[in-house]
Amino acid sequence: MSNAEKLEVRPPGRRRHVALALLIIAVSLLATLVPARAYAPDSDGDSSANTPEYTTWNDLSGKTVGMVTGATFETALREKCPDVGDVVYYSTTSDLIAALQAHKVDAFINSMAVGTLVQNRYSDLALFPEVLGEYEIGIAFPKGSNLTSQFGQIIDRLRDDGTSNKLWDKWTAGDDGDKTVPEQDWAGANGTYRVAACQSLEPVSYLGNGQMLGFDIEMLLTCAKELDVHLDFKPMEFSDVLSYIQSGKSDFGCGSILITKERAEAMDFAPTHENDLILVVRAADGGSGSGGSFIDGIAQSFYKTFIKENRWTYIVSGLGTTMIITLSSAILGTALGFITVLLRRRGNRVAGALVGGFEGLMNRLPIVVVLMVFYYVIFGSANLSGTVVSIFAFTLAFGATAGSIMWSSVRAVDGGQSEASLALGFSENQTFFGVVLPQAAHQFLPMLSSQIVSLTKQTAVVGYIAVMDLTRASDVIRSLTMEAFFPLFCIAAIYFALCCVFATVLGAVIRRLDYERKPRTVKGVDL
Repeated sequence: MSNAEKLEVRPPGRRRHVALALLIIAVSLLATLVPARAYAPDSDGDSSANTPEYTTWNDLSGKTVGMVTGATFETALREKCPDVGDVVYYSTTSDLIAALQAHKVDAFINSMAVGTLVQNRYSDLALFPEVLGEYEIGIAFPKGSNLTSQFGQIIDRLRDDGTSNKLWDKWTAGDDGDKTVPEQDWAGANGTYRVAACQSLEPVSYLGNGQMLGFDIEMLLTCAKELDVHLDFKPMEFSDVLSYIQSGKSDFGCGSILITKERAEAMDFAPTHENDLILVVRAADGGSGSGGSFIDGIAQSFYKTFIKENRWTYIVSGLGTTMIITLSSAILGTALGFITVLLRRRGNRVAGALVGGFEGLMNRLPIVVVLMVFYYVIFGSANLSGTVVSIFAFTLAFGATAGSIMWSSVRAVDGGQSEASLALGFSENQTFFGVVLPQAAHQFLPMLSSQIVSLTKQTAVVGYIAVMDLTRASDVIRSLTMEAFFPLFCIAAIYFALCCVFATVLGAVIRRLDYERKPRTVKGVDL
């Protein structure tokens, strides 16, 4: 080997680590298949005769009860059952179903419409025999909005003439063939209104066939046609709906919103229907099973998750959003981090203090909190999309981390080299960019590469501000199928592959830029 050649040493065990990770995923898949089959939904069967595991309020003493985040049922529950145990919150109905089947909760609370659907689809679940209470559900408007009376008058008439009941029967029926909403084919001469709509509360408000469906949606479209306005539905989780209304990001919201005294103090409502609150529990005998073979159950789950209604498009769209946020934030954040280094190297105390404060603040705040502060508070009145706000927030967070890493690497370069360069007549800029920065880059580039891979995983929280990324795509599919297996493991596999691709590409780029790996030559000397 000549002196010009360089021996490349690869990290030991990389292939073994990848193989081990793939083995763990494969074992997890096999381990999950059995319970997924045991609790497969039975859409064709009749589960109404299932005997509930608990039949009286005393049976729920000390038990754990779940509900959707943002719900306000705990007070009513404790009035019925003072000795009930913990109350826990989940993002979607599908999460509640999975938790109930996995014995993480003993019951969960929802509307009678949702509960009946769940009971009819799952042979291992049943309805608690007593209702928690009767409540009005309605459309929520900002306090003092003129839209409350405009939509409210039409909704009252629809309730009086029986149209509301007909629509309710339509959307709560077991047959899905007639569950469509009107096309907005009218002129819309009076403008367009933004509607925050819960995407996972079938049959009231849910995302299906690439559009919003449900009782609330058709009621609103019926009103919109009469008012000659168009509605722009923004799908999101229930916990986000009220935040959107109060922050001014939507003109009103829907999704089986219960009208309570506390909520009525903060916003106005147009009641659409009365509905019972019930508890869903496990069947006493474990259910009658879904029938069919193991392979048939897996094939049916795969079809409903990816093929039916082209649901794979949610994943493709979510992947694109995740990559846009990741790459944009990484590029802009790296540039921001480098700017902080340039400010610090001048030795200005004020600039140094400001940069230090910025990095300290961003590195000590959870990114999900930063996201929600920017989206609902700082940019609350601005008409910025969640994707743009996500890029802005992640750019600041990544820039703070990148700047800290770069500055530490710059300071680690021996100061004697800068002094020698200046003594040879080079300027400060020439010294920094030609002597200090290349050596510092040798230290910070691998760390930045790892941070970019971590950034890819961190973007999974953008769903908190209703951005349809990979994780939110999984949530949407789970809310439609009420199954967790294929959506979650598909997303896990995509994140794993995406991180591997980023790590490989960035590793190759770093090796190309690494001056220590380049052949050493001296002009005029034959080595």
